[in-house]
Amino acid sequence: MSTKNFKDVEVWVNVAISDADYCDNSFSGEKSVVLQKNEAFRQLCNNVLAVVKALPPHGKE
Repeated sequence: MSTKNFKDVEVWVNVAISDADYCDNSFSGEKSVVLQKNEAFRQLCNNVLAVVKALPPHGKE
Protein backbone atom coordinates (compact mmCIF):
# COMPACT_ATOMS: atom_id res chain seq x y z
CA MET A 1 0.00 0.00 0.00
CA SER A 2 1.44 3.38 -0.93
CA THR A 3 1.70 6.40 1.33
CA LYS A 4 -1.10 8.00 -0.70
CA ASN A 5 -3.38 5.08 0.15
CA PHE A 6 -2.65 5.53 3.85
CA LYS A 7 -3.58 9.19 3.55
CA ASP A 8 -6.78 8.23 1.72
CA VAL A 9 -7.68 5.84 4.54
CA GLU A 10 -7.09 8.61 7.08
CA VAL A 11 -9.30 11.02 5.12
CA TRP A 12 -12.17 8.56 4.73
CA VAL A 13 -12.05 7.39 8.35
CA ASN A 14 -12.07 11.01 9.54
CA VAL A 15 -15.07 11.67 7.28
CA ALA A 16 -16.82 8.67 8.84
CA ILE A 17 -16.13 10.07 12.32
CA SER A 18 -17.51 13.46 11.26
CA ASP A 19 -20.64 11.78 9.90
CA ALA A 20 -21.16 9.99 13.23
CA ASP A 21 -20.74 13.32 15.05
CA TYR A 22 -23.29 14.94 12.74
CA CYS A 23 -25.70 12.08 13.40
CA ASP A 24 -25.21 12.47 17.17
CA ASN A 25 -25.98 16.17 16.94
CA SER A 26 -29.30 15.29 15.31
CA PHE A 27 -30.26 13.45 18.50
CA SER A 28 -29.27 16.35 20.76
CA GLY A 29 -30.97 15.99 24.13
CA GLU A 30 -32.51 12.60 23.28
CA LYS A 31 -31.57 9.10 24.31
CA SER A 32 -30.95 6.76 21.42
CA VAL A 33 -29.24 3.45 20.81
CA VAL A 34 -27.67 5.18 17.81
CA LEU A 35 -25.61 7.35 20.17
CA GLN A 36 -24.15 4.25 21.83
CA LYS A 37 -23.47 2.61 18.48
CA ASN A 38 -21.80 5.77 17.19
CA GLU A 39 -19.52 5.87 20.24
CA ALA A 40 -18.39 2.30 19.57
CA PHE A 41 -18.00 3.18 15.88
CA ARG A 42 -15.82 6.20 16.72
CA GLN A 43 -13.62 4.03 18.94
CA LEU A 44 -13.13 1.57 16.09
CA CYS A 45 -12.35 4.42 13.70
CA ASN A 46 -9.79 5.82 16.12
CA ASN A 47 -8.20 2.36 16.32
CA VAL A 48 -7.94 2.31 12.52
CA LEU A 49 -6.32 5.75 12.54
CA ALA A 50 -3.83 4.66 15.21
CA VAL A 51 -2.85 1.57 13.19
CA VAL A 52 -2.49 3.53 9.95
CA LYS A 53 -0.33 6.15 11.65
CA ALA A 54 1.84 3.47 13.29
CA LEU A 55 2.58 1.69 10.01
CA PRO A 56 5.75 2.69 8.23
CA PRO A 57 5.20 4.32 4.84
CA HIS A 58 5.48 1.96 1.88
CA GLY A 59 5.68 2.47 -1.82
CA LYS A 60 5.67 5.71 -3.72
CA GLU A 61 3.79 8.88 -2.91
